[in-house]
Amino acid sequence: MNRAEAVAAVGAAPLDPAAHAALGDMFVAAGELRPAVACYRSALALGGEGDELHMKAATGRDISMDGLDHNRFYRLSCLRDELRILADCDDFSLLDIGGGDGALALFLPDTAYQLIEPGTNGLGAEDLHHADNSVDMVCACHVYEHIPPGDREAFLDGLVRIARKHVLLLNPFAVEGGRHEERLQITVDLLNADWAREHLECGLPELDEVTAWAGRRGLTCRTKPNGATGTSFLATYVNHYARLAGRSAEADRINRYLNSLPTELLVAPNLPSAWFVHLAVS
Repeated sequence: MNRAEAVAAVGAAPLDPAAHAALGDMFVAAGELRPAVACYRSALALGGEGDELHMKAATGRDISMDGLDHNRFYRLSCLRDELRILADCDDFSLLDIGGGDGALALFLPDTAYQLIEPGTNGLGAEDLHHADNSVDMVCACHVYEHIPPGDREAFLDGLVRIARKHVLLLNPFAVEGGRHEERLQITVDLLNADWAREHLECGLPELDEVTAWAGRRGLTCRTKPNGATGTSFLATYVNHYARLAGRSAEADRINRYLNSLPTELLVAPNLPSAWFVHLAVS
């Protein structure tokens, strides 16, 4: 079996732990340990058994995140902290929607973690075959803004259906005076970044859209600013141009410094880079 076949097997049986474990083996063979661990952790959360699977999943405890790009490290650190606050423990079940290579699993080593990510296991928001109220929490980090406006309410409905206790979003929203379209266009023009292009095409959502939707569904909704647009914007360019100049070691040093700062010191409430949206399901 090759990786494409392993991804297809997960797509054909999204809740089959053996399919996720086999995909993890494909990532290990390619030397990609972060997605491998996410696949193994998904297999365990879906009921996979065996000492070998537990040992493979446990290798994630040895993978350092200290040198991770600051923007991603900051998001995942904040997401971890917020999830722990909501759960009031480390032992909870979590479905991570659009979680990239599954690095969040490494920040939550004691959580029953499952990943849904088209680029890693071929699963997207349309593949939520989980039973109603089947996981404690569902999170989506920097995903909602990539959903076309006409599909956003259905996306949120799907997350709430699966969650037993909480849904947590972390993503950018349009801030009045923030000139987000100009900032995104600069990023498209200079970095040719697909994510920025998609932000422009979909349009950054308004925070009121989600709070109004929650009100119509009878859900309690809390919002909290996260990060700072200026820091996030500049960190993106420091990493990009340092690597172009062949000075990646210097970029890594800057990332390690930023990653060592308390997350609460890096919040600009009037121009945050993102917002937490907490939906209390129960």
